[in-house]
Amino acid sequence: MRLYREHYTNKNGKRKKTQKFYVDFSDHFGRRHRLPGFAEKRATEALMTPLSNLVSFRAAGMEPAADTQNWIDRLPERIRRSLVSWDLLTVQREAGARLLINHLNDWQENIAADEKTLKHAKQSRYRAEKVIKSCGFKTIADIDAHKVKTYLKRMRDEGEVVILKQKDKDGNPVKRLRKMSKSTSNHYLRAAKMFTKWLMKEQRVGSDPLDCLEMIEVFEKDLKKKRRVLTDGECAKLLESTMLAERYQSLSGMDRALLYEFALVTGMRKTEIMTLEVQDVNIFNNTVMVRDYKAKNKQARTVPIMSDLVAEKVKAQIEHKTPRAIVFPGIPDKLVDMLKEDLKKAGVQYTIDDKDADFHAFRKTANVRMRRAGIPVPLRQAILGHKTAEMTEKTYEHVSLDEMIEAAKNVPEIPMRDQVETQATGTDGQSVNAIAENHSAIYSAIAMPEHCNSLHQSAKQTEQSTKEKNCDTITKTAILTQNQGENLTRPAGLEPATFGFEVRDSVQLSYGRKKCSYNGSKDSRSRAIFHLKPLA
Repeated sequence: MRLYREHYTNKNGKRKKTQKFYVDFSDHFGRRHRLPGFAEKRATEALMTPLSNLVSFRAAGMEPAADTQNWIDRLPERIRRSLVSWDLLTVQREAGARLLINHLNDWQENIAADEKTLKHAKQSRYRAEKVIKSCGFKTIADIDAHKVKTYLKRMRDEGEVVILKQKDKDGNPVKRLRKMSKSTSNHYLRAAKMFTKWLMKEQRVGSDPLDCLEMIEVFEKDLKKKRRVLTDGECAKLLESTMLAERYQSLSGMDRALLYEFALVTGMRKTEIMTLEVQDVNIFNNTVMVRDYKAKNKQARTVPIMSDLVAEKVKAQIEHKTPRAIVFPGIPDKLVDMLKEDLKKAGVQYTIDDKDADFHAFRKTANVRMRRAGIPVPLRQAILGHKTAEMTEKTYEHVSLDEMIEAAKNVPEIPMRDQVETQATGTDGQSVNAIAENHSAIYSAIAMPEHCNSLHQSAKQTEQSTKEKNCDTITKTAILTQNQGENLTRPAGLEPATFGFEVRDSVQLSYGRKKCSYNGSKDSRSRAIFHLKPLA
């Protein structure tokens, strides 16, 4: 591999050197090539080392390293085409250095070819293109994870001024400051990551430049759009008022009332209802089939119509329609505007405590109604088409004030003092005598070695004599104090017996050696008696 400038003869017959430098090298097949470089010598020299690495990877049948692939992305188009013609680059790899706008077009066509909805393809394209243009990316080599992360954070904190289609009184366009919520920020990041992942899958880029970015954890308090659950009274008022309402665009009042009632008893999404066909309705068992390419999670499911009356209305709706006909035709794109007008006429508030009653709120209301009917979480998850049970239990769950008040009625009252039986001092409602008998039984049941039997028998005899002496002492003391006008004896049964403190067969070494004294008798010298001081 060498660097040189060619000589040529001009029109006047003089020998001159070319302005560009050239790189002479051999490829992985041993063929020699001449690669035109740049007018600057140092810029052309910078091509030599990566070009040598590219030939080595191609000879070994390996994919180029990340730094070599980044170098390829930054090459001019004429050099990449030359490398493709020499079989040093694949056509897909050469296409990776084209403008990102061309890659976005190919990506959108790929999404549509995967049987995704046209709306999903357009929405994903819009979000990814918004991130790319806002960060100033032109080619794949320009994509930088730090810039994407910084842009999304700025949109969450500061936002941007957008121009709406509406106009003010003077005829000027309305401007509004719009910020991204955490959930919306994740949607834009997810679209950008889908695009870069597709680039890597198509071998248009060596590695995913956005692979290091992660989604932000979103809690319920962070949700910008919060929905509320409609009460049974609000649902009844809405349906009764809508039946008698005037036509809205192409939908009559009866059509809109059936649409709302169908959403409440099935919990289906707006898109699933708008694309529902006659062939998807089973009139025999009152169920509806949601096909995989229409479901949000791309999994087919069967949804029961949880109302015989609504099922009969749907049957009458599709009676004279073809199998591929839409069950609810004429639903406007801005369905929320139609619902707001019907709610207003019915006297139902749209927003309460910053929570809206939009069309998706019917889905949350359906989940709560199923929970009150005793339907378990796995069945509700299958009916609603949620990916996890946590989504069904937390995000779509709601406990009303009426439910809490009704549950509080089942809590028992606190018992009065005269309803509780007063018991003597003891443990777990047992009397002192019962506890003493249990301790004595346990003490006598302990198995001892034969050489300790004599000590044990002596201890029991001494303990019995000590109890008798104590009883005599207490009796004499009571008589003396009674003669003096005082009675200091304590009522029996209110002071627990102190087992194991008067007599010990051995000294507890874990508490250290205690001071002890012995009785005068010879038999009692084999055991220590601890003298406890009386409480003051």
